[in-house]
Amino acid sequence: MKHKCPDCNRCFSSHKAFERHTLRSHAPAHHSDEKPGIYSV
Repeated sequence: MKHKCPDCNRCFSSHKAFERHTLRSHAPAHHSDEKPGIYSV
C-alpha cells in the first residue's frame, strides 16, 4: 500500500519513508538541530 502525503501529494512505498518525509518536510515549528531538509518547499 502506498502512503500519500496529503500536504504535497508525494507517494511513499513504505510507512517509514513516509514518516521520515513528514517529519522532515512538514514538522511542527520545533526544529531541533536538523539540517535543512532534502525536500525544500
